[in-house]
Amino acid sequence: MLLATEASASYSDDDGDSAWDEEQAAERDAELDALGTANFEAVMNKQQYAPVPSDQPRSGAEIYQQRSQAGTEIYQQGSESGKVPPTVEVELGDFEGVRTELDSIHKKAATNLGPAVVLGAAEYDGDAREGALSLTLTLQVTLGHPDLWKTVPLAGDDAVLVQATANGVSVPLSRQNGYHVWVTQKTGEVTLRVELLVPSRGLRGSIEYDFFVARTPETRFTCRFPVPGLEPRLSSAVQTEAKTVGSTTHFSATLAPTTRIHLIGFRDLDTTEGRTARVFAETTSLLSLDETTAELFTVIRYTILYAGAKEFQVQIPEGAKVLLAEGRGAFRFELEPGDTGTLLRGETAYPIRNSFEISLRLRRDMPANGNLSVVLPYCLGVEREQGWLGVEVTGKVQTKDGQLNNVRGVDVRQLPAEMIQNAVSPILHAYRYHDGRTASVELVATRLPEREPASGSIDRVHAISVISTDGQVLTDMRITLRNRLAHTLTLSLPANTDVRSSLLDGEPVKPSLAEGGGLLLPLKRSSGHDRLDAFTLQVILAGKVSPLGLVGSPNIDLPSMDLPISSLAWSLYLPARNIYGSLRGDVRPQQFVGTASWHQPIGGGALTNAVQDVADANLAESAGGGAMPVRIKLPERGTRLEYERYWIEGGRPVQLSVVYLRSWLRMPISVFCILIFAIGVALVSSRWWPHRPHRPDRVVEGNGVIAKLATLAPPAGALWVGLTLLALMAWPTHKLAGESGIVLAVLLGGVAVVWRLGWLGSFVQLRCWALALPASFKEREKQTWGIGRVLKLLILSGFFFLFGIGFAVALVQLLALLVSPLPG
Repeated sequence: MLLATEASASYSDDDGDSAWDEEQAAERDAELDALGTANFEAVMNKQQYAPVPSDQPRSGAEIYQQRSQAGTEIYQQGSESGKVPPTVEVELGDFEGVRTELDSIHKKAATNLGPAVVLGAAEYDGDAREGALSLTLTLQVTLGHPDLWKTVPLAGDDAVLVQATANGVSVPLSRQNGYHVWVTQKTGEVTLRVELLVPSRGLRGSIEYDFFVARTPETRFTCRFPVPGLEPRLSSAVQTEAKTVGSTTHFSATLAPTTRIHLIGFRDLDTTEGRTARVFAETTSLLSLDETTAELFTVIRYTILYAGAKEFQVQIPEGAKVLLAEGRGAFRFELEPGDTGTLLRGETAYPIRNSFEISLRLRRDMPANGNLSVVLPYCLGVEREQGWLGVEVTGKVQTKDGQLNNVRGVDVRQLPAEMIQNAVSPILHAYRYHDGRTASVELVATRLPEREPASGSIDRVHAISVISTDGQVLTDMRITLRNRLAHTLTLSLPANTDVRSSLLDGEPVKPSLAEGGGLLLPLKRSSGHDRLDAFTLQVILAGKVSPLGLVGSPNIDLPSMDLPISSLAWSLYLPARNIYGSLRGDVRPQQFVGTASWHQPIGGGALTNAVQDVADANLAESAGGGAMPVRIKLPERGTRLEYERYWIEGGRPVQLSVVYLRSWLRMPISVFCILIFAIGVALVSSRWWPHRPHRPDRVVEGNGVIAKLATLAPPAGALWVGLTLLALMAWPTHKLAGESGIVLAVLLGGVAVVWRLGWLGSFVQLRCWALALPASFKEREKQTWGIGRVLKLLILSGFFFLFGIGFAVALVQLLALLVSPLPG
């Protein structure tokens, strides 16, 4: 038999030469208990507690600022900006939306969420085998916090996991802080079943079982041993029972909440001679890629049961060079080249039991075509092998997945914690496999081109252009930038454009011509260390476009610059006698939404837009003189149009165009559009005109032309002609005359339809009825007063009185609405 009762048990190392005394064993037990508690709390504490509600939820003004599409800034009382208007006006719909969102935020902030993971009852049930305990863990778990990743600790990594299921479905596991854990997004109550193998430990025949577990409020342990009459002892047990059933011992116990199960009281009567060790392997591999090489860092963890093992064989894939192979126990190795790669034969000085690790470092060259086939090293002579693979990129290489062979892609967060901690760069791809012999990954690696970073950058360009009626264009362009090494800024001027003045931080500078025909403006180096200080370069340009006539669409250009531009704001002042459309460029106007950062800036958000605030403050100053020196101030009068966009590549010009129309042409063109639109309405309605043939016996009033028009049938295809006119004239009519023009055109078309259908004769009959109406009110014979007549008069009087009151109230409300319309 394998097991027998032992009077006292002691903890021993695999490699120890003598038994520990009781004091050393107690200290070792205390250390293990503290280690188990620390590891368990490290897994649970980061997710166990709900977030504390914010003491100061966002204000309604902040929410409205985020929702606003126009980008209008809202100032509150006491703000640092200094702009404190007495009231803030928003549209009613926006106010209701902000109030609803604010109520939901306050409600959510006042709600304390429960813990993410709640461990319930745990039950361990199994049998003792040669060299190990075979246990089945049944764990009840309640998961909360939907859409968030939760980590459920199962058992310590000193136990071997055979299988794990959640509600009957197999689940993948990983390791964190010395525990096998299940990382999931599921919610609700889950029943976990985990099959474990706990290797035996001990020295010179002494056997004990020791492993870490998840701390639960209710823990039961049941195990059957193949030897009768045993009296096992279990640490942290509140109540135990051991009874002999036939030739076996049934042991059960109820445990206090604990993170460690330590079962003692056995002695191995046999020796390990003649036994065969059962070896399980788990591999973690981290592939590091750069432009020329691919290095694979692999750690193979062996779990050895029943006996010791001193020989370990690992198959190295073809084309990989072994740079390093390490292991404890005086590990030595030799390499044997073969047809399928290199065989690594490792050996220790003495047999190793329970656990063993081998660390490998492999290297291979990157293929020229970029198609990298990742074949992993695998163990020979093991019962089962599973592993993890992570891919990181340390060089200028872009990777994407290719073909996967017996490998499953997983989320990076499911990788073992030590892999993520040891990675130099962020892990981009993660995989899991269960057979190292056939597992392989095809990666497509593309080398990224190298570009010299720009020595300077333009933070903001603000241009103000004034255009006269004869086509003269005067532009004040202020460039806010930071510079580290560049000596000049190159401008490529548009055609018919000259420089009138240039200043560098208020000091006049003289530009020069470049070889390619561009204009070179001198720069200075920015001061500052961690963050360079910005300076302003001001350039006054004079150009010319075609004179502004009755109708046209001129193009206005800005010079291109050899540095990229982060943001551009362009204001145009045009003659007020014209009507203008919106500014159009190769990119539609863009709106600034806000700033974002991975980290909270030091000192709050006051420095977020510091550069832009400085630029805006500089723009408030008047234009200065140039190198001549010349004092130039732009006449900012007329119609103002704004254009703003972000990120313009270096050397790319910016061109805007605007459609204009002389103001006095708006009325006749609007009338023409309304008439054409009304004709379209009439033609569309002709689809339902009745045919009115000419009747000689019927007299048609009016002249001969109108009489003939009244009897004409609608032309063929009138419906399609009318739809075409409506489609063509809808936009210009709305643009020139607005909604009122559309309504007027529809009314004119309706009048034509009414006349064509002959409904005007009804107005003649109505006129005759109105003329005969006074005769019906002539004096009649007096009727005698009765109860019925009095009742009729009272009912009619009350009805007309109430109707009059309601009509008067409605009329007053309508007049008040017209006098004081709603805000916005």
